[in-house]
Amino acid sequence: MTTDGKRACWIPVRGTWETQYEAHDIAQAEARGEAPPRLRWYRRGSTFCRFLADTFGLELLDFDDDALTPNTPLWSGALQGTLWQAVQGWMTRTKKTDWQAGGQRIQHQIRRAAKAGYERVVIVAFSHGGQAAAHALATLPPHVGLKGVEISLVTVDTPIRRNQQAWYDRARKLLAGHVHFHTTGLKTWVRWTGARSFRCEMRGALNIPAPGHGDPLYDLAPHATAWLRAFRHLGIEQLPAGGAR
Repeated sequence: MTTDGKRACWIPVRGTWETQYEAHDIAQAEARGEAPPRLRWYRRGSTFCRFLADTFGLELLDFDDDALTPNTPLWSGALQGTLWQAVQGWMTRTKKTDWQAGGQRIQHQIRRAAKAGYERVVIVAFSHGGQAAAHALATLPPHVGLKGVEISLVTVDTPIRRNQQAWYDRARKLLAGHVHFHTTGLKTWVRWTGARSFRCEMRGALNIPAPGHGDPLYDLAPHATAWLRAFRHLGIEQLPAGGAR
């Protein structure tokens, strides 16, 4: 529960191939007889999950409570929709629908949150997961069950795609706010994978520079102030010390 007494949750949208990487890391650890790898940012019990709960009062809305076995992802994580795969689609006369399929599942999660009584929903999307989130919000059909539900979006290292800017523009009409963490420094090139623009800042969002690909999700200590700024922009203040979740 946030400082103003509203029940709030967050919905994670994974980045490119994160589910596959997670499954591989778990299998490797088991094969070596080692302890499981640290929980990914989108997992219940992860450092990031605890941070959002303890600092802002956000509960995780995920598909299951199994901390180790990868659950069904919100989208495939494949780079469908990138320029190279657009060429492949043209050559093979196939239609790529990853953004659309992922968007529909995110819409289901938003409705599920509303049905569960959450008044605030924050979508946190990493890398190309931001494209699936943008499509979900841009095509979210009117639904009486969403009345009174405040939706916000945080994108982290999502590549800037000119051909999908219209999705973000339509999405912001129903968003309480949009924050975009963009990579700076030597790892900036990672953001360009699948991008159609070399810009780092997202038009219409509060843009916050963050060194290192994905660092705001895993290396929280140096980014704590930035997260406070991000959530303040979304209208969510930090809980008092020892505040209830």
